[in-house]
Amino acid sequence: MVIAWTALAGGSIGVAAMLVAVGLLLTVIFISGWMWVLIHTVVTVPYGIIFKDLTTVITIPIIVDYILCSLLLKKLENEKFMSLYHRAFTTWHYSS
Repeated sequence: MVIAWTALAGGSIGVAAMLVAVGLLLTVIFISGWMWVLIHTVVTVPYGIIFKDLTTVITIPIIVDYILCSLLLKKLENEKFMSLYHRAFTTWHYSS
């Protein structure tokens, strides 16, 4: 939802996506350390499952977006595609 709210607010979708990915990765890395600091317990992190989930959440949408944009660029002229893309991502803005 962070990326959707960023788009609605007119922010940088690429930066928001990168920050979400970095946040997810840092959570996985630091959870064991925080558990040790807070309750002195060693936590076994299932890295395989977490990697699969991160791949699903981050990588697959990026690949689908790339494929769809490539197909649309081939089907439409560049100016028409950019017009549709610009209209889709710049008409959502906060109005007071």
